[in-house]
Amino acid sequence: MCTFLREIIRIVIFFLPFVSFSQVVFQQKFDIDVTGTEKNYNLPWVGGLNSSQYSKADIDNDGKEELILYDRSANIYQIFRIEDNELIPANDLLVLLPDVPAGWVLFVDYNFDGKKDIFSNGERGIIVYENISETGQVSTWKKVADPLRTTGFSGKINLIANASDVPAITDVDSDGDLDILVYNFAIGGYIRFNKNLSQELFSNPDSLEYEINTRRWGEFEECDCNSFTFNGQTCADLSNGRVMHPGGKALLAIDTDGDGDKDLLAGHEQCEELYFYENMGDKDSAYMIDYSNLFPNDVNPANFHVFPAGYFEDLDFDGVKDLVVTPSFEDNYQFKIDFAHSNWFYKNEGSDTNPNFVYQKSDKFQGRMMDFGENSVPAIADLDGDGDMDFLLAANGHWNGDVFTGYIIEFDNNGTIENPSFKISTKDYINIASLNLINPKINLVDYDGDSAVDLIYTGMDLQSFKPVSWLLLNQANAGEPLAFSLDNKQNIQLPSTMTIGDSPTFFDVDMDGNIDLLIGKKNGALEHHRNDGNGNFSLVDPEFLGISRDFSLERINLVSSIGDIDSNGKADIITTDYSSTGRIYFDFQSHLGAEPDPIDISYKNKLTGMDESLRFDLQSWVASADFFNQGTESLLIGGVRGGLQFYQNLSTGDPGGDENKIEVKIYPNPIFNTSGLNIKSNQDVTIELVSVLGQIVKEPFDVKKFTAYNIDVAHLRNGAYILKSKNNGGAVNSQLLFILR
Repeated sequence: MCTFLREIIRIVIFFLPFVSFSQVVFQQKFDIDVTGTEKNYNLPWVGGLNSSQYSKADIDNDGKEELILYDRSANIYQIFRIEDNELIPANDLLVLLPDVPAGWVLFVDYNFDGKKDIFSNGERGIIVYENISETGQVSTWKKVADPLRTTGFSGKINLIANASDVPAITDVDSDGDLDILVYNFAIGGYIRFNKNLSQELFSNPDSLEYEINTRRWGEFEECDCNSFTFNGQTCADLSNGRVMHPGGKALLAIDTDGDGDKDLLAGHEQCEELYFYENMGDKDSAYMIDYSNLFPNDVNPANFHVFPAGYFEDLDFDGVKDLVVTPSFEDNYQFKIDFAHSNWFYKNEGSDTNPNFVYQKSDKFQGRMMDFGENSVPAIADLDGDGDMDFLLAANGHWNGDVFTGYIIEFDNNGTIENPSFKISTKDYINIASLNLINPKINLVDYDGDSAVDLIYTGMDLQSFKPVSWLLLNQANAGEPLAFSLDNKQNIQLPSTMTIGDSPTFFDVDMDGNIDLLIGKKNGALEHHRNDGNGNFSLVDPEFLGISRDFSLERINLVSSIGDIDSNGKADIITTDYSSTGRIYFDFQSHLGAEPDPIDISYKNKLTGMDESLRFDLQSWVASADFFNQGTESLLIGGVRGGLQFYQNLSTGDPGGDENKIEVKIYPNPIFNTSGLNIKSNQDVTIELVSVLGQIVKEPFDVKKFTAYNIDVAHLRNGAYILKSKNNGGAVNSQLLFILR
């Protein structure tokens, strides 16, 4: 999104908090109590951490920096205010950040004006956003490089750091401007020193003039894990004769011994160790002669199963920067990464320029969250028969002695039907981890028609690497505490086309009394497989509800779940996918054979007062129930990061009902080169167009149901406008229209 458009949006945000884009709005909840079998949580509902990248910046411009965590595995930001040395969730500030591609992001002050700027990867190289905030205003960003350029032998070239990398952006030569260290993006091996020439050319640090000062910073070469050459040797001098893995590299350049030059910490894709190289040269000419794979000490070295990356920030808020090391990997490589303990914290008992890192814990901040590994999948039911909603959570995070496998955690609701609170009563429900399935999915559904909820447990078999599904029939009667036994498990024959990455949902789709199977495909499609009554599933619709394979790869990893969001007695489908967007298909069984339009899931942003699109992990699993006895269902969301988020439904009526659910489509939006605006509504509405100050710029006009209209807006000036739609029942939908000719 261009900077100008963001500025218009920001103006509208603060002057028109009543504008909404959706008829289904949720509010994120952090204050629902959770107690554990081993510990209490003060950040239970923030979703967990996996491959976090750590930065700090003053996003709301209140004079105090927030902690910003970007999780590579989920492509998700989390922002926390720091108050009395405690973290306070502040994700409402996310709307103030520019959109950046998935990969890496670092907040650093390149022009030394006291405001952190943003460096990120892009399609053509490094992208830079300057923080142009004024005093007393929230953060505003201006893209100043896309891509960032550097001077090589043949002139200006793109300065590239791959999406799988983390470059070192720091003042390497101590001349007062920020330099960049990055591995050769094509073949790895050598580190390029991109020197910032701002001081030399302009006598100030506020420019982005780079040149490749040396192609072999530190005078060493990486050949393979624990294989490096020094003193003028190259990988060709070794027996293998070449660089073995040119994949991702994560660099951190800091002065570890107080001698005024930068030493190096480096993690390498597919290597377990965080390598340390002491600079035996000086700030102008780095020279390494050896490495260590036992940093900072041989008792608690910062080594993971794969690809450790270090970040240097004050994380215990004592004014001294500490070291945190996380795996810089998107997936659980070989299923041996402990994603519930993947943020290793080393307290700095020295200074910023002469640190002394002392290991403290493996779950910095994770220990305050509910984090059960990765790929957490909730399923809601009254487990104990006491009349309120409990839930089970499946996740991949149980160590079986060789790899991390699936298990189920049981949560009992020990609150009331209007004020829930939860207690973790079992960490391995019915010993289901003994099945040794990877990345489990669970469904609680009445499979055999006896009105008692049954359990279906699906995952990937460790031996065959194929999906396996087990049915556990409830041995109790309806209304009694659920009772399952692994001794009575039954195999469900899954379709042969179901593959790793697909996500199953069991539900009676066609209302014939048999539990059917919906498969959210890794390729983005939603398949409907009909149950013939004997547990045999046959494909009847490869593009259920019109949800088809996505060749753009923006909407892959589809997941579906069943709920009744408006509590009208009719089933709704909730979908999430790789686009990080959630959608609701209301009353979908009333439209079988059709392609109903979904409503995007939104949340109420307390900062702006507006309804913002709720952003999900790259793959998320949603369950819903009326936890507050308010007549609509709230959302319990699991995801890649292994934790949970809770969103209360702000509606108490029937947002899915035909008389209230206004869906008006307008296009194009923004309007750049045309003079006409197309409008189409799902029902009869009256529309008026007003300025952001409330002035009517076009008199109200009627739009008939499912009829396309085109209105002339050539007379309107550039800016933001509000298109307000109202039906005969008094329901209102408002949305923004941007004209940017």
